[in-house]
Amino acid sequence: MRLTRIGLPVLLILAATIGCGRKAEVEEFKARWIRLKHTPIEEAKEGVDAPVTADTEVSPDVTDVQLFLYYSRDSEPHEVVQMKSLNAGEYFASIPPHSRGTLIEYYVEARAGADLVVRVPGEETGPGFPFYYKGTPNRILLIFHVVLMFVAIAIFLLSGYLAFKAIRNRKITMRIPRLAFLGSVVFFVSSFPLGMIVAYQTFGKPWTGFPIGTDLTDNKSLAIVLYWAAAAFLYRGSVFRRDPSTDVLSMRALPYVYIAGVIVTAVLFLIPH
Repeated sequence: MRLTRIGLPVLLILAATIGCGRKAEVEEFKARWIRLKHTPIEEAKEGVDAPVTADTEVSPDVTDVQLFLYYSRDSEPHEVVQMKSLNAGEYFASIPPHSRGTLIEYYVEARAGADLVVRVPGEETGPGFPFYYKGTPNRILLIFHVVLMFVAIAIFLLSGYLAFKAIRNRKITMRIPRLAFLGSVVFFVSSFPLGMIVAYQTFGKPWTGFPIGTDLTDNKSLAIVLYWAAAAFLYRGSVFRRDPSTDVLSMRALPYVYIAGVIVTAVLFLIPH
């Protein structure tokens, strides 16, 4: 009983002493950051400045933010322009006008001191945002180019329908290759004379496909024209002389050749460019 009366106060004193010796943990952490936002330019008109805008958000401990625009013409070394501050967090600069067909690659960089640098696009994404300066094609030629393209596609689809019907009815007609040949002529006129003129007025170059370039649109048009030219050669008797006896392939294979042509044309035509 005596031990309890003596020991209890001692334990309370020891507990209070140990508790007073503890200190609460205090932590402070500052993460300096810049959030940089920019909507990439898709194209610009020849002879006109290309405006570049960017928005920033920063942490409270970041001051004296500066933005810089880096741009390169046709893979030349980058030029640097310091962007102007319009409002809080809004910046503006412009890329000088260039001739049509000029490829520009650019990126935007934000700096706060020497240790905090942010850019868009990020270095892991790529060297920069690309866009072309474009001219204005003749409106009438452009309309004819587009209309003839869709007319040709419609003719190809009709020839494919007739080829499918011929397989089902087991009755093949020379109308199929002749109709497809008409579609190939319309497509050729749309893609090459008219298409090359429109391309020159827009990009400064009439042709950038094979064999001098890798432009997807030009190469698709070339592939479609070559397929239908090959089909016309294989069935040249039916197309030009109305005499199937001079065809390279048999009439039995004719519908399959033209159905395949419609499929190839549709697939290539629907590929985005």
